[in-house]
Amino acid sequence: MDPTPQKTTATPPHRRESLVNLRPRGTPIPGLLRARVLLPALGLLPAQTATAQQLAGKLEIKASAPQIFVGQRFSLLLRIGIRRELYPKRLVQPFRRRLDLPVQVQVPWLGKNPALQLLPRTNRTGLRFLLGTELARARPLPDHPASPFRWFQARLPLQALQAATLNLQGSRLLFTHAASFREDLLGGRQPIAPKQEELPAPPLPLKILPLPPKGTPIPFSGGVGKFRIQARLEPSKDKGPSLLLLLRIEGSGDLSRLRPPQLQDIPTFGSFHVMGWTREQEAGGLNLRYELVPLGKSPPKNLPPIPLSYFDPGPPAGYRLVQTPPLPLPGTLPPAAAAAPPLPRPKPSRFFGPKTLLALLSLCQGILLLTFFLVRTAPPLKAILLTLLLASLIPEAFLLPPILRPQTARVLILEPDCPLYPVPHTETRVLRKLKRGALLELIEGSDRWLHVRDASGQGWVSRSAGRVHHL
Repeated sequence: MDPTPQKTTATPPHRRESLVNLRPRGTPIPGLLRARVLLPALGLLPAQTATAQQLAGKLEIKASAPQIFVGQRFSLLLRIGIRRELYPKRLVQPFRRRLDLPVQVQVPWLGKNPALQLLPRTNRTGLRFLLGTELARARPLPDHPASPFRWFQARLPLQALQAATLNLQGSRLLFTHAASFREDLLGGRQPIAPKQEELPAPPLPLKILPLPPKGTPIPFSGGVGKFRIQARLEPSKDKGPSLLLLLRIEGSGDLSRLRPPQLQDIPTFGSFHVMGWTREQEAGGLNLRYELVPLGKSPPKNLPPIPLSYFDPGPPAGYRLVQTPPLPLPGTLPPAAAAAPPLPRPKPSRFFGPKTLLALLSLCQGILLLTFFLVRTAPPLKAILLTLLLASLIPEAFLLPPILRPQTARVLILEPDCPLYPVPHTETRVLRKLKRGALLELIEGSDRWLHVRDASGQGWVSRSAGRVHHL
């Protein structure tokens, strides 16, 4: 009985070649898969692709933050990769001025997009290269021998101005390299058969989000970033009831767009009046200076906390609130309505006052006395001079007492129920009301206000409500 012939399937030639290429002699298939698939995926071996073998460099751009919000300051990270065998000996300097990293990065969208604002670069260290037509700095990244490139990174500081969806494209990396060089007569290196590279970067999608309306604190300072606030109290330079509050705000956001705390809008600051404030911005932070006056006969013991709200882009993103601790007020601070030491009185506006007449009389006495001693003959003339000199002492006796007596000025209240304020401002609370015809002592005055006092205390009245009398 003839055995049944067994069918054999022949392997196609192209299949046999692929099996030979995929499975070298003595190497099992699972081990080969681990060598050619897993190792490049883990970054232990470079991907053996034709494109990677032909590239002389790379340019990668990515944002420093996962989410970008309006008003946020962030950076774009420019990663420059140069093939290991090219850097640094085979790179050609583009200009006579030597660059540490002789490459040029072109970003045509920089300065032309209204949603992005370029900030001043503060990095003064690192390798010099060209960013557009300006010098920039890049730092070398840790070297990985498995990578075919030497990597460098530069930061491009930006600020988001408005919400937008962008696609930043057109960035390129330009440099020139050569296989060999020759020395010229001036001792420079001249490349032989230089080759120029122009490598595009992948487009970078960038989405700028608006600030979330939900949860917006009131009041909101408008700051986007991370901030901290400090407070300090100092007594006023004069001996009045005012004091100085010094605030300092520091952080990573834009301090120029930060609205300072409005103390008059804080409910806990009802016991204080803000006379004025100043703002000074420097490189390290924002300095605010407030002049405060405590209201009422008994000032509070502590200064309330001062809040500052801002938006933190995170992660996690959200609104934050920081505030200063309560500050104890100086124990020697006098209340606004208490008695104050006498201040300089206003001088009378009369030209021919007692002092002027006394000065003229003293001048005449000096002339008479000088003439008396110079005249050696004519006794009748000497007698006349002596008589005039003694007679001039009589008006002097009447002029000296008003001059030696302290001058005072009084304010006569002309309006009925005239309000007396603790500070020269009508939006503060009224200490009490003065009756028409009341006479108060004048401490000082200005174009619109009069600082007066009586036995019950001191305060400010409108200049139109009273009349000043010099006594």
